[in-house]
Amino acid sequence: MPEGGGDNAGFLLPLYDYASRALRSGQLPLWNPYLYAGSPLAADVQVGLFYPPNVILFLLVPRFTYGWVEALVAAHVFWAALGLYVCARCLRTRGAPIRRAAALLGALSFGFSDLFVTHFGNANLVAAASWLPWAFCAFHRALHAEPGSPAARWVVAAGVCVGMAGLAGHPQPFAYLLLTLGAYAAATTALRFARRPRRGAWLASAPARGGLAVLTGLGLAAVALVPAWELLPHTRRADLGAEAAAEFAVAPEQLVGLFAPGLFGRGMQRYWGPWPRVEVGFMGTVALALAVVAVAAWVRRLAPARGAPVAFLTLLAGGAFLLAMGDRTPCLELLRATLPSLGGLRAPARFVVLANLALALLAALGLDALLQAPRRLMGRVLLVAAVPAAAGAVLLALPGALAAARLLGTEGAQRAQQLQQAAGATLLFALALGLTLAAIAAYVRGRLGPRALAGALALTAYVELAVAGAGLDRIPWDPTANLRPSSMEFLRADPGLYRIEVRPEAWGWWSPNAALMGGEFDVGGVYNPLQLADYQLYWESLTDRRTRRYDFLNAKYVVAPKDFALPWEKFVPVFDADENLAIFLNTEAMPRAQLVHRALPAADRDAAWARVQARGFDPAVEVVVEGGRRLDATAAEPGQAIVTGYRPGAVDIVTHAAADGYLVLADAHFPGWRATVDGRAAPVLRANYAFRAVPVPAGTHDVRFRFRPRSVLVGAVVSSVTALAAAVVWRRSIPADRRARRSASRSNQLAL
Repeated sequence: MPEGGGDNAGFLLPLYDYASRALRSGQLPLWNPYLYAGSPLAADVQVGLFYPPNVILFLLVPRFTYGWVEALVAAHVFWAALGLYVCARCLRTRGAPIRRAAALLGALSFGFSDLFVTHFGNANLVAAASWLPWAFCAFHRALHAEPGSPAARWVVAAGVCVGMAGLAGHPQPFAYLLLTLGAYAAATTALRFARRPRRGAWLASAPARGGLAVLTGLGLAAVALVPAWELLPHTRRADLGAEAAAEFAVAPEQLVGLFAPGLFGRGMQRYWGPWPRVEVGFMGTVALALAVVAVAAWVRRLAPARGAPVAFLTLLAGGAFLLAMGDRTPCLELLRATLPSLGGLRAPARFVVLANLALALLAALGLDALLQAPRRLMGRVLLVAAVPAAAGAVLLALPGALAAARLLGTEGAQRAQQLQQAAGATLLFALALGLTLAAIAAYVRGRLGPRALAGALALTAYVELAVAGAGLDRIPWDPTANLRPSSMEFLRADPGLYRIEVRPEAWGWWSPNAALMGGEFDVGGVYNPLQLADYQLYWESLTDRRTRRYDFLNAKYVVAPKDFALPWEKFVPVFDADENLAIFLNTEAMPRAQLVHRALPAADRDAAWARVQARGFDPAVEVVVEGGRRLDATAAEPGQAIVTGYRPGAVDIVTHAAADGYLVLADAHFPGWRATVDGRAAPVLRANYAFRAVPVPAGTHDVRFRFRPRSVLVGAVVSSVTALAAAVVWRRSIPADRRARRSASRSNQLAL
């Protein structure tokens, strides 16, 4: 279990549990009313609401627990390894496929590489990254399919893999996948044109196949991508600056982690380096050595390396490392300027997943070259590769080694621990390198057979990866213990409609997303990069709990440590039976829905924010509306707004008023909300900068809010049409004689 559960415990498990409960009850959870005063759930791609493996578990598992999330991650780790195995076997375009032993070693190196091991606490990231080798494999076969071959099926297969990566729940690996496929299609087309410029029709088919494969994948994932595209402009990720985009990058000194990942400590508990703790691409010494062998064999034009995209994979690995270093090289900013759509992605260190993909495939090619090429030729290749490989290793490792020696702690116990970690990491690397070189040398000299070499290298690779990853971020306590705090039972005794505020000081005992697990409503939640920016700004401006803008949020209770200071003129302690926490009542909390008869119109968002921030603004008696008319009515008696139904994506309210007014709902505003007053459509206006309001006339009226986003409908239609078209293309690509044989077989079975 990763330290603190990672995103799996505090972020993903509550969302998965909520989606599972909703789907099992027959509802499609498009809206999440429990966190951040409401937010669009289907538009948040991180949930993976439409990802088939998630949907299967959501529907079949009676109770979605943390163990299921861990099983989901573990399954995708092996799915990534299997994908690399299949990709390596399919990589060659001429001659026999890569040997199984070589593909297996590449699979081990990729499946247990740095990104998958260090991100075990990020289920959606691992799931999306696991589709990279599958998509690259099908895309490669689609581009290189000869005329007359079943290229259409490879196009469809590539599209399905791309679509699955888009649905898996993390946009970063998906964006990297699209970037890689685009670069590979461009490189393949340019190379073909340089070699055979006269075959224009066939040349044109390669980029066309690649484009169709990507479009198929985007179409299949449209049910998630279209709502996400609608959500993005309403979040802060829509305007992520260059400085924020370069956060969590790999420092050049950290590249020593390619060889000795524990030199600066490994894991959240032991890391002591001065840079952010990020993945650096470690995948074992064996894989790195064999990748060098593959490049050297390709340079010497040995047969086993011919027909494979060695040059592209080498450039992909090098480019990925340069991009992973963030603003330390100009590559990332150049990429952001060329492709502005990548501007919302942070943590460039995750580019190393592309380097791991390329190096794992190169490692498989390198071992295949060793096993198939004449040994006397491989001896020369190894001699040629030794000098540049050693020089490159020194250039990568020396700055990190010097930095480690310079940064060792000054205190005795700390220095001893750091020295022990550095010595262990160095010893592990030395042993793995020694065994790798010894096995290769023995094979070249004829003292080892092909099977013995493959077995020795695979065993060495596995042991090194297992030793480096064993115990990483392991903890002895349950990271989900704070998701079901016992003190929540006190809140369940209150039958009213209210929200709570859980102070960050209490998160160790009460998770910020615990409300979603327990069916309570919270003004906040755990950090979410796709949180609605307007509500986030409104919440961040509430530095004083005395203000009426805080009461407007319907925040009736505050969960905090017992010694937490609050404005005691309005807060009263009502629960202190918990050993660590107390619950305080806000005696001036406003209801979730209310009628006001004074409206201040605002021309735009900035004007609305200025009016809401103005001194003397009281949301109990007035509302700031964008696009609404000014109202200053006088009622003989206060109006009433009675909530008769409150469900995810649906709110029913009955209003009684002696004069015209606005029904103000303290729920977040977002496109897709529709309202009716007595069955007739009514406009849903942005109220108090980030919330919702509907104009209602005097008298008694039935007001209904329904969340019906067109983006989900459009995405579902596009995905359905794409899936149908892909199925038709796949069916028609089956040769006629094979269809005839299948038809005859079915007839015989029916006759029997």
